[in-house]
Amino acid sequence: MGTITFTTGRFALSPLLPTITDSLNISSFAAGIAMTMMFGFTAIVRYPGGQLSDQLSRKTVLVVGLVITTGGFTILTMVWNYSTFLLAIIGVGVGIGLYSTAVIAWLSDLFTSKQGQALGINNSSIYFAGILGAGLGNVAIASESWRSAFLPIVFVLCILLPALHYWNYEQYQISRPEFDIRDTVFRLLQSAQVRRMLVVGTLFGTAWQGVITFLPMFLQAEKAISATFANNLFALLFLVGAGSNLLTGRISDLYPVPYIVAVVAGITSVGLVMVIFVETIVLIIFSICILGAGLAAIWPALQSYMVDLFPEETKGGDYGAFSAGYVGLASLGPSIVGFISDKFDFTVAFMGLVVCLLVSALLALGVARRNDDLSHRTP
Repeated sequence: MGTITFTTGRFALSPLLPTITDSLNISSFAAGIAMTMMFGFTAIVRYPGGQLSDQLSRKTVLVVGLVITTGGFTILTMVWNYSTFLLAIIGVGVGIGLYSTAVIAWLSDLFTSKQGQALGINNSSIYFAGILGAGLGNVAIASESWRSAFLPIVFVLCILLPALHYWNYEQYQISRPEFDIRDTVFRLLQSAQVRRMLVVGTLFGTAWQGVITFLPMFLQAEKAISATFANNLFALLFLVGAGSNLLTGRISDLYPVPYIVAVVAGITSVGLVMVIFVETIVLIIFSICILGAGLAAIWPALQSYMVDLFPEETKGGDYGAFSAGYVGLASLGPSIVGFISDKFDFTVAFMGLVVCLLVSALLALGVARRNDDLSHRTP
């Protein structure tokens, strides 16, 4: 419920972005910078969040993350200029970064034989939140008050905080943590698998963040679709994604993950090309379904694969550092899309994302073949 609630608020920002840019009198590039800062700060705190969850307790980091997230959304209900908007966005990003890293480590503690499926369920809750976020955006647009969209988010988070406190039986632990970032980075980058999958996650994440941030605005600007219908298509993206997330989570427990990642990246690039160039409503809906299925499918497989590569005693910190790397680099996606769309148009910007997806597919395929070669050489 924590994941669903704050992700609903985060995804409500995308359908509201055209309204927010008008209200605050900012450009698409400025809006992209704001979203980059949100994703960027989410990335920055992932490593310390993972380390803290290893050294203190999962509960400590989960509760602190939820408190900071609640503060960020509270400020969003009162935004009056671009500076306060950035402050709120940063708060949301920091809180989500702490919470999401600790929750992945926590789930991996609780589930072993069906770890991919458990992570798939958690990720599917994120895509269910995307549907709610699109609906919340429609309600806010209809009421002509985008700030009010975040009041229900704050209300629910205030209920969930004491629930998390009472239902998680871990103890709070407060002590001075030790951050061995240099050792962690050295340990991760020693592995060729980790290096290659870091690039794969970065390229795919760049496309994911660019699409998620600007799809409603793209549909309105390039396809002349109304704001409400664009938000409904945005919800469809997540509806399809929820199912593909669960499916991939199960499949990743059975088949080699790099092959799954390569196929998913290829399918996603096809869906995005179709979204860019098709014109009829039926084909747009069909292409959104393909795109949504692809964008959602990679994450439970990638997360399960990477967590299995890390030592048990440093799992939270290692995954935090890895995810900080690809999320941080990919956070440039919204800024890049916003900048290119201001200079040219959204079609050119989205074609750049297609290139990212194709390169990530080729790199993942290379990892899969390398793993096959190593397994054949091992007696």
